[in-house]
Amino acid sequence: MKVIVREGSAARNFDALAPIISEAPDMTMLCSDDNHPDDLVKGHVDAMVRRGIALGISVWDMLKAAAVNPVLHYRTGSGLMKPGDRATFIAVDNLTNFNVRQTIMDGLVVYDAAVTEVRGNAQPLRGPPYQRAGHCPASNRDRSHHFRVCKSQCHHRL
Repeated sequence: MKVIVREGSAARNFDALAPIISEAPDMTMLCSDDNHPDDLVKGHVDAMVRRGIALGISVWDMLKAAAVNPVLHYRTGSGLMKPGDRATFIAVDNLTNFNVRQTIMDGLVVYDAAVTEVRGNAQPLRGPPYQRAGHCPASNRDRSHHFRVCKSQCHHRL
């Protein structure tokens, strides 16, 4: 059995259940499934991770509840960065603020803070595989933006 710590627009139990994350990090998961779109700009699971760390919960316990335990529980088949997997992860500035610097999905860079300015009316990425309409960065054979997890757990560009 898992304890799901929810923090959405309607259901909020993070404050009551957060101590359980430290007590049973393998048995907890974070969830924000009922967030209203207006609330998403304030934070999502990332905000729960920051709140937990501010309360003194180990960063590794918070990350396990946010990212590892749901993948194992729901058997999604991806998200654990095993050797040979196409990389799906975020790169953050530090393990306190968790400001996203880059987002990699299925081995492709879909967001890079160094080259993208996100505004209130940002347009979604379109088309497979996560490309902006009318542009496929792989079409010119430049594969410097593709990542795969190697056997030594480093992340190389293909």
